[in-house]
Amino acid sequence: MKLILNKKNQKGKLFLNIIDCEIKGKILEDDNKKIDLNNIFYDGIETEEEEILNLVEKAYSIQFIGNKSVDFAIKNNIIKEYLEIKKIKYAFLMN
Repeated sequence: MKLILNKKNQKGKLFLNIIDCEIKGKILEDDNKKIDLNNIFYDGIETEEEEILNLVEKAYSIQFIGNKSVDFAIKNNIIKEYLEIKKIKYAFLMN
């Protein structure tokens, strides 16, 4: 399965944003939360899970947005808990 990966290096720290392909460009919003996936912060390339796993241990911060992305993170013991907006899962992790 491919996910969209955006990676940035800032001040020697690796930041990863991993989102489901089908939600790219959408706005997730409920009464008190909003995630705008149109933002350049979420632009990235479709990447295989294996390549993402190689980066996870090096990352300072990771965002998983989308049911597939979060399920991938749970399956690989990266996260255990997540939140939801309109039945779309998301999670943030800082190492």
